[in-house]
Amino acid sequence: TTIDSALYREAIDKAVQVVQTGLTDYNSAIRSAMKQAAGDGLKVVYPSGYSRRLDTAVRQNVLDGVRALNQDVMDQVGKEYRADGIEISAHALCAKDHLPYQGRQYSKKDFERIQNNLERPFGIWNCKHTMFPILLGISPPAHSEEELAQYAMNSNAEITIDGITMSRYEWTQQQRRIETRVRAQKDIAVAAKAQGDMTARREAQKNINALQAQYEKISKEAGLIRKPERMSVAGFRQVKTAEQLKKKTEYDTMKSYSEMLKERKSFRKSNELRSLPMSGDPDSIS
Repeated sequence: TTIDSALYREAIDKAVQVVQTGLTDYNSAIRSAMKQAAGDGLKVVYPSGYSRRLDTAVRQNVLDGVRALNQDVMDQVGKEYRADGIEISAHALCAKDHLPYQGRQYSKKDFERIQNNLERPFGIWNCKHTMFPILLGISPPAHSEEELAQYAMNSNAEITIDGITMSRYEWTQQQRRIETRVRAQKDIAVAAKAQGDMTARREAQKNINALQAQYEKISKEAGLIRKPERMSVAGFRQVKTAEQLKKKTEYDTMKSYSEMLKERKSFRKSNELRSLPMSGDPDSIS
């Protein structure tokens, strides 16, 4: 894999072009190029031409690597007690291509056939399943038919949010896409901070807020677990958006005006009390 610099060159070329043609000024062109380059971020380009954000690729490769090592250990243990089959683990939210097979027991030959026929084999490309070595006819299944049916129902349940209907599992993939978009906007905010561009930084924050609101809505309505750690970006610090800053300024102004009126009213009342005529004989003793 390689880090793609074409996106950076594309952003610079576009900025030069718009300035040269008089479509915008230098500062706006620089801001636009910075946002485009930071938004695309570093990417890993695979031999097939498919690319992924660097942080996304690193996360997947590390997790897949750890799972592969754990699987190798289990396979070795299985060889030692002469396991002749495997049982695929099962989880509540499963992709449609793996759903019919999870929680089932297979001979090694049958499992190999399944693997060869799957476009996305078990154990790679972010697959969370584990293949446990078993003795066919002796090892009891970890999950009952009722449990597996419940997992399938949970994964396939159709949920409509804002007029869009997808399965609960598909909504988890929408969560992942939003998490990636949030990280991209945070990259823009970090780059804007380094450049001292508060306008771009506040604009990125506005986009982040909107995406996070969408994320919260999907998570709540689809009954999904939130994973805010997937939206973390080193160096990012939240700021107020232009709209929030305006509202705060207006609030502070109204608050100051209200306090001024109170002080004025209090001062006037104090003066009125001091100007009241005294009654009775000042020399009398009561």
